[in-house]
Amino acid sequence: MPHAEPVTTSVGERLEASRQALMDAIAELDEEGFRARPAAGGWTAAGVLAHLLDDEPKLLAYARSALEADDTEVEATSDEDREQQAKDAAQSAAGGPVPQILHGLLGARRDTLRQLEALSAEQLARPVRHAAYGGTSVGRLFQHIAEHEDEHADQIRTIRAQTGRNRRGTSAL
Repeated sequence: MPHAEPVTTSVGERLEASRQALMDAIAELDEEGFRARPAAGGWTAAGVLAHLLDDEPKLLAYARSALEADDTEVEATSDEDREQQAKDAAQSAAGGPVPQILHGLLGARRDTLRQLEALSAEQLARPVRHAAYGGTSVGRLFQHIAEHEDEHADQIRTIRAQTGRNRRGTSAL
């Protein structure tokens, strides 16, 4: 089966760009900066990274499921589940060293890119139903990984601004 090089290349480039945006957002943060929590509460940068580490393999598993079975449906995450996932990610980040989380993110992306490169155009076009968003495709799930990462890179930039962290991770005051 021929590979969909132009499609996989563009999605792969999109995944690489989103990862670079995430790395730029955390550049020069020290341990204290990764764990700084905005005064209004919410996630830390480390918690965001832990969430991404938890989420990317799930999306990849959905894509694999769609390749193995017809009419695959991705369940929507309820508000309660999202809240629990945030708590779990925060707990994971609180207990684990940031370099370990970053190492996990690198491994997860390596797996994602390997899976993507192995797919044909037909496989990328394979339909998937999302309970909340309706019809999509395997290729779109890979694009969603990049979009999700971009959203959280923006969130980390906001956390940095809210916590007064400059480029070295220390207070800007």
